[in-house]
Amino acid sequence: NATASADTLIGPWRGEGEFTRAGVRNRFSASSGQWKTSGRITLKLDLEPQNQPYDYALDGTFRFEKLVPAFDGIARVKRAGSPSDADRISFPRPERATALPVHLEADVQIATGGATFPAFKLDIGAANDPYSVTGTAQAVFAQRVNYRVEAEGQQIDLARLEAASPQQEGQSAQSRLEAVLNVLRQVPVPVTQGEISLYLPAVIAGDTVIREVGFDARPATGGDDAWEIRNLEAQLPGRTELRADGVLDPGMEPRFDGNLIVASRQPSGLAKWLGHEPGEALRKLSSAGISTKAAITTQTAVLENLEIITGGQQLTGRIVRSAKENGRPLIEADLSGTGLVVEQMQELAAMVSGGGSPVSSHDLQGDLSADLVEWDGIRARGVMARGVRRDDVVRVETLEIENVEGAQVSGTLNLQGVPQRLRGQAKLKVLAKDGTDIARLVSNRTGNPVVLETWIADPVTLAELEVTASIEAGDD
Repeated sequence: NATASADTLIGPWRGEGEFTRAGVRNRFSASSGQWKTSGRITLKLDLEPQNQPYDYALDGTFRFEKLVPAFDGIARVKRAGSPSDADRISFPRPERATALPVHLEADVQIATGGATFPAFKLDIGAANDPYSVTGTAQAVFAQRVNYRVEAEGQQIDLARLEAASPQQEGQSAQSRLEAVLNVLRQVPVPVTQGEISLYLPAVIAGDTVIREVGFDARPATGGDDAWEIRNLEAQLPGRTELRADGVLDPGMEPRFDGNLIVASRQPSGLAKWLGHEPGEALRKLSSAGISTKAAITTQTAVLENLEIITGGQQLTGRIVRSAKENGRPLIEADLSGTGLVVEQMQELAAMVSGGGSPVSSHDLQGDLSADLVEWDGIRARGVMARGVRRDDVVRVETLEIENVEGAQVSGTLNLQGVPQRLRGQAKLKVLAKDGTDIARLVSNRTGNPVVLETWIADPVTLAELEVTASIEAGDD
């Protein structure tokens, strides 16, 4: 649907109209100069996609060289202007305020085989003080257009992206991520296949400097407004390295499916950045990290091939978090490895969740096998445990400890009314050749009762110790 007019056949020409591509309306206008005897003519084309708050323009010279068409000129992209009242009705577009404050200008050379952009400049932010990214690009015209863009920039302040959420000190992991997604949602994903490479030495995000940010990405195959990230690297606070690759959809129902590595050499610094005040256990932790194949949405998080490193201890396995329409979300964990410190794991979980310990707000189902488990100063070796928590019900189906203070311990637990009104049963079995150390541990934790102190004073009493206990709790 278009109209065109000209003073003469050799120009100048003027035209305007609309066309639909991939279900999206596009409005255009075009004008030209006159054909020159040298076989050249100036052209100007303006394009307004209805689904984007950006305008596109092409301005240059069209010519024939040895009967082969070619074009040299300048390409521009900028935020759309303010629409007229008539356009708001007949050609509604996203509000200008939803667009990033960007202006792109690029030299362009187009031939039958493709297009080359020898240099481009992308300005971000206020016109009188923009942040600039420069680079080169090329596109190949075949059955489908394919392109590659390489760009570098200097330090960027995300506050210049007016549509990005302002960030304050101590924001949670979820808030930090949402701010990044807000920016990505406003970056139109190209409809054709290609690759974009970008490197920034630093990104300022509110109170934070994120260093050495680099990524290679391309539009995801078959995914609307999704990116296939070939490689993402960044240095976060807390001397933390982030690496990722996979498919990222930053839309209103964001999802990520790919590989993720986060390694911190100062976990307490990372915790502060994520709005969590580190406790003693986290301050003592010299390093921490995870490596996983992740599938994450707003409702579920599946971490497969998971490896967790805390201060030299390693756990591997799988963790799944799933939300329910009615009821508390569920965390399922199946982990095994060399060991863990319970307090450190609790703090790391609280740091990531953005609040208190997820143990209190989630249902839990877990299997653990560890060479060493430390909790509240107690060191237990050869630990195997399997347990479930559903609402106010806690069941420990299996607990086996090879050595805690020289004793073997096994037991089960079945409680209801947790934590305020306990009802249920616990069974415990303790075996030790010399029960002095385990008795001293129990005594110290229970106020040093006389009977235990008497036994400890007479080691013969605790030789070849074998204790089986059954404890019941109820309303009575």
